[in-house]
Amino acid sequence: MERSEVDLNNCDREPIQFAGHIQDHGYLIALDPTTLLVTHASANAAELFGKEQLLGLGPADLDQAFQGDPQGGLLRDLIGFARRNGNYTNNNPTHARIAGMDVDLVLHHNGRRIIVEFERRDQPDGTLNVQGLLGDTMLSMQRSVDIPALLQRVAEQVKELIGFDRVMVYRFWEDWHGEVVAEAKVDHLEPYLGLHYPATDIPVQARRLYEINPTRLIRAIRSEVVPLLSREKDPLDLTHAQLRAVSPIHLEYLGNMGVNASFSISILNKGRLWGLIACHHYEGPRFIDFASRAACNLIAQFLSATIELKAEEEMRQREVRFRTANAQLKEQLFTQMDVIEGLIGRRTSLLEITDAHGAALCFGGVIHLVGQTPTREQVQQIREWLMRRDPDAVFQTSNLSAVLPSAADYADVASGLLCATLSNEMGEFVLWFKPELVQIVDWAGKPGKLESRTDDGGVRLSPRKSFEKWSQEVHATSAPWKPAEVSAVVALRDSITSLLNNKANEIRRLNEKLRIAYSELDTFSFSISHDLKTPLNTVRGYLELYLEEAGEVAPEHRGLLEQAMVNTDRMLSMIKDILEYSKVGRMEMEMESIELHALLKEALAQIRSARNTDGVRMEVPAGLNLHGKRTLVQQVLCNVLDNAVKYSRKAARPEVVVRAYPEGTDLVVECKDNGIGMDPMHAHKAFDLFQRLDNVSGFEGTGVGLAIVKRAMERHEGRIQIDSDLNKGTCVRLYFPAHDHGNQG
Repeated sequence: MERSEVDLNNCDREPIQFAGHIQDHGYLIALDPTTLLVTHASANAAELFGKEQLLGLGPADLDQAFQGDPQGGLLRDLIGFARRNGNYTNNNPTHARIAGMDVDLVLHHNGRRIIVEFERRDQPDGTLNVQGLLGDTMLSMQRSVDIPALLQRVAEQVKELIGFDRVMVYRFWEDWHGEVVAEAKVDHLEPYLGLHYPATDIPVQARRLYEINPTRLIRAIRSEVVPLLSREKDPLDLTHAQLRAVSPIHLEYLGNMGVNASFSISILNKGRLWGLIACHHYEGPRFIDFASRAACNLIAQFLSATIELKAEEEMRQREVRFRTANAQLKEQLFTQMDVIEGLIGRRTSLLEITDAHGAALCFGGVIHLVGQTPTREQVQQIREWLMRRDPDAVFQTSNLSAVLPSAADYADVASGLLCATLSNEMGEFVLWFKPELVQIVDWAGKPGKLESRTDDGGVRLSPRKSFEKWSQEVHATSAPWKPAEVSAVVALRDSITSLLNNKANEIRRLNEKLRIAYSELDTFSFSISHDLKTPLNTVRGYLELYLEEAGEVAPEHRGLLEQAMVNTDRMLSMIKDILEYSKVGRMEMEMESIELHALLKEALAQIRSARNTDGVRMEVPAGLNLHGKRTLVQQVLCNVLDNAVKYSRKAARPEVVVRAYPEGTDLVVECKDNGIGMDPMHAHKAFDLFQRLDNVSGFEGTGVGLAIVKRAMERHEGRIQIDSDLNKGTCVRLYFPAHDHGNQG
C-alpha cells in the first residue's frame, strides 16, 4: 500500500488513523473477530512467524511460533479471555518469546478488527526505572503549591523517568495554538520555555487522536515504515495502535527541529485535550517499552486530575467572591428599589462581580461610570453600536476594536467588553471593561507556511525550518472573560430584571388605584359642581333683584353688591368648566370620521359671537378627515382657538393662523398666534388644572380650558406640543392618531 501524498495544503484533512503503515520496531496483524482469520499483516510479520504469508491464517497456525508455551495456544487463549470479559486491553502487555526474540504482545479491538501488535523488547534503552520514580513523582505533584510549579515538577520527573534530552509541558489555548509552559532539558539545548506554536503545528485530527490514544512514541524519525498487507479494499483503522506510522509532514517537522525520537503523553481536562507532555530526543533513536509508557500515562492522568482540582479550587474561590458581591448588590437593589442607587450608590458596586477595571450603567437615558472607563461620549458610541446589533442577553469580547473599529481609540481602558442587556430598544445596558493587556508573544519561528521547490520544479508548502524565537507584540486585547464572571453578570441581570418587573407591577397597581380614585374624583366633582349651581344661581338672583328694587343704596354698599355679583358669576363660570372637565372623562367615546375643515368653521363661528375673529386665517384644505368623537374634538378646537384669539387681542395687529397637515400616521392641527406668549420654562404648566401663568392676570379665564384640551386628546390617544416665547406668541400643535386623509384632489 503506497503512502498518500500529503503536504500543508491538505495536512489538516490527512486521515492519519488510516496510515496503512507501521513503525519498524514491531509487527502487527489484524484478525476478523468472527472467524479469527488474519485480514491484515505488516510486511515483516510473516518472517516473524516463519511463514511465507499470513493472510487467511488462524490462531492455530500462528500459535506454533510461540516458544516456551507448553499449552501451545497463547494467542488463541488471550483472544478467548478478552472476548469472554469484553475487554481486549486488560492484559496488556503480555510477555512472549517468538523466533528467539522477546516481545510485548499488545491487543485491542478497533470496532471491526482484533489488532495484535508485537513490540520487540531487545531495545537497549527500552526498560526504565519505573517503580523507583513513580511514587516520588506522585508525591511531589501533590506538594506543588500552584499549577506552574506542578507542571515544572512533572517535566523534571518525566525527563528523569524516560531519559529524553528535552521534556516540555505544552498547553493549548482557546484558539488551539500552544505554549511551552514548563521544560526540563539537557544544559546545551536552547530553551523553548515560553515559546508559542501556531495551531497548524498540530492539526485538528491529530488533536482528536491525542484525546483517544493518550501516548504516542516515535522511536526513530528516519527509520523505514513497514506497509500493511491485505486482500481487503478498506484501510485498517489504527487509531489505538501503538505502532501506527507517523504522518510524513510531522516527520519533516521534527526533522527540521533536529529531533531523532519523540514521545508524547496527553493531558486531559474534563475529557478535553488541555495539553501534552512532549518529549524530544536528539542523539539518536530511543525506545520506551509499553509498561514504561503506561507509567507515564498514569503520571499524566494524575496530573490531569490535579490540574482539574487546582483549577476548580481557584474557580470556586472566584465564584464565592463574585456570588457574595452579587448577593449584596441584590439586597441593595431591593432595599433601595432603585437600579442606579442599588448598583453604584452603596457600599458594593457592580464593579465587584467581575475582574473588570471599569463599568458603566446606561439606564433611564443617563450614563453612569464607575472605575477606569472610556469617556461618556465613547460609552455612548458603544451603546448606539449595541442597539444596532441583534440583542444578546449577554455579549462578551476580549478584542472590542475587532468588532467596533472606533474602540481602538480607547483600547487602553476598554479592549475587553462584557455587556448585560436590560432593554435593547431603550438602550439600557450594564457594561464592564477590561484594559488592553499588551503581550509579547514569543513564537518558535515566524508562524506561517513556507514554499519549497519540488524536484519537478513545482511548489509545495512545507513545515517551517526555523524555530528561532520570533517575537510579536499583541495589542488591543484584554484578559479573557472567565466563566465565573459571565455567570455573575447573568445573575445580576436576572436581579435587575426582577426588580424592574416588580416596579412595573407596582406601577400598574398604583395606576389602577389612581384610575379608581380619578373616576371617584370625577364623580365627586360632577356631583358637587352640579349641586352648587342651584344655590349660586339663587344667590345671584337675589343680588340682582335687590340691586334693581332697593331704590337708593349707599354707593359703598352698591359697590360691595356689584363685586358679589362678579364673584358669583366667576364661581358659576368655574363650576361650568369643572362640569365640562368631568364630562370629558366620563364621556362615551363613539368615534366617527370627521371632516376637519367644516368642523373648524363651526368652531370659529362659535367663538365669533363673543370675540373679534378678524385676525384669524384658516389654511386648512378641504377633504382632511380625522377619527374622533365629534363633540369632543369641536370642544378642543374651540378652546385652542379661543385662547389664541383672546391672548393676541392686545397685539398691534392680532394674527392667528390655523393649519392642518398629515405627519406620518398623525393628522396635525396647528394654531399659531402673535399674542403674549409664555416663558418656555413654564409652558408645560398651561395644561394643568386651574393653572394660570403670571402674565395672564389681565385676561378672563379659570385655568381649566387647556386642561380640558389635554384630557380630550388623551381620550383620543393623541398628544399636544406647545412652543412659546414670552411676548412673541404661542404655537399649539394637536396630533390626532390614525387619521383618514380623505380626498384631497
